[in-house]
Amino acid sequence: MSGGVVASFIVGTLMDRFGLEICTALTLLLGMVHMVVLQYFSDRYVWMIAGFFVYVMFRQFLFPVFIASLTARLGFKYFGLLNGLGFAASGIMQAFMALLVEFVQGDCHLNLDNAKDCDFGRWQQLHTAEFVIFGLLLLVPFFDHREKQQQDKQLVAKRGIRDSWRNLKLQSSGSLLSLPNYQGSGETGNTTTNYGTLPTHEEISLSFESEADIHGMDAF
Repeated sequence: MSGGVVASFIVGTLMDRFGLEICTALTLLLGMVHMVVLQYFSDRYVWMIAGFFVYVMFRQFLFPVFIASLTARLGFKYFGLLNGLGFAASGIMQAFMALLVEFVQGDCHLNLDNAKDCDFGRWQQLHTAEFVIFGLLLLVPFFDHREKQQQDKQLVAKRGIRDSWRNLKLQSSGSLLSLPNYQGSGETGNTTTNYGTLPTHEEISLSFESEADIHGMDAF
């Protein structure tokens, strides 16, 4: 089982590349595959070896995903406390594992000579319940992933609006600098001066209104 530490590097790479939601779903799927092997192929040696490999991968995926979920949802302010509480809860549940095994094991391991008439216990019910729980937990990364996609779309839309208004602002500023050169003339003594007439009051008002609208859109 210690060789499964290699899976820690795998889950770290997958988390950086595809995100926490995908890795959470993959972890739960590994748990479901393990339950299927125990449910339907418990009497086949090769399948049980494969199921043990899947179980090792599941455990190695579980702890990094748990820690990453804490930081992603609750931040780092109380990370140590929450992480300790999580592992403490796991340790407390381990104390009840012996009682659970006693409840579901049956007596076939005590009657190897008469295996057909022995009590197989409640292992199938237990594995079915675990499979259902993993399936329900899959809804969490599914909705998280969909919510993240919606947030990304909204962010892209806001950035597009902001960039459009910035371009409009630049165009408006350029139009103010390139107002028409109204020609006029005036005489001062014997000198004729081409000073050009100023824009009308309506043109100046429209320009300032455009500037105010653009500055208001910079809040995006």
